[in-house]
Amino acid sequence: DKIYLNNSEMYYENNSIYIIQYLKNNRTFVSYGVLNEVNNEEMRYSCNINNNSIFCPIFNLSNNKLIGFHKGCSKYLNKGILINYMIKQLI
Repeated sequence: DKIYLNNSEMYYENNSIYIIQYLKNNRTFVSYGVLNEVNNEEMRYSCNINNNSIFCPIFNLSNNKLIGFHKGCSKYLNKGILINYMIKQLI
């Protein structure tokens, strides 16, 4: 099986997202949220995230495609790294 990532897709047309969080006690949670801002490298979103969670995958709710990884929490919005940015850095 092969997995393909579409580098040119407009992944933020629908701003509904979900995040899979893996915690130290082997528990898994899914949180739903909304993209608030997207630039070339980062995204900011509203979502209930555990403070101990880092690099959790972020998916587009409408098509289940991976769009990035959770990077950290701030007072008002969470921050994530876009998968497209990560791919461009590898190339």
